[in-house]
Amino acid sequence: MSVGAAKGAEAEGVRIGGQAPVSLHRDMSGSGKEPEFLEVTLLPGRGMNFFQARTWFPGLGEIDLLASPTLEEAQKQLSGGPDDFMGVHSFRFGGALLLPFANRIRGKLMPDGCTIRTKILDRDVLLPADWRGSHPAADKCAIHGLILAAGMELMDVTSDHVKATLNAGDFDGHWLSETSITVEARLRGKSVEFSAAEKKNRKKR
Repeated sequence: MSVGAAKGAEAEGVRIGGQAPVSLHRDMSGSGKEPEFLEVTLLPGRGMNFFQARTWFPGLGEIDLLASPTLEEAQKQLSGGPDDFMGVHSFRFGGALLLPFANRIRGKLMPDGCTIRTKILDRDVLLPADWRGSHPAADKCAIHGLILAAGMELMDVTSDHVKATLNAGDFDGHWLSETSITVEARLRGKSVEFSAAEKKNRKKR
């Protein structure tokens, strides 16, 4: 397995969001009497979703900490199909990055049925109407940001560290600032360090 390839993904040709999953991995150290992180899997083709963390637990062996499906099943669910508009299936499992906003934003539904108009900081913006509640009369809204289906550019990948970037611009005209994003993850025996940094430049009116 080459450095950076998630177990099974390389051999099976798994591509999620057009990119292969990335895995950070390390061998267990010591006698196995203490818990340790062994592997972390991320999805650069889906906004660097923190897909899975695998650990060693004394008495239990190797176990996955997150209730994520297999990579092959995730490839099917994260297909970009009509029910996965703007990548909304990305927050079904793993840990999705919610940028440049989290939760719901409501507004006036446009005639196209898939866009809302709303105000943010007294400025009009058009956002994808990619979600609605389970009630039949629920209004459409925008939810959980604009990078759920974004492809990140891998800048550095080693066995225990990955750095990826996204020059999002104004998110195809949907946002009121120019934004670049840097995501880093580092795997250690006792911890996983994960960070996401935004750099914004406000657009002129």
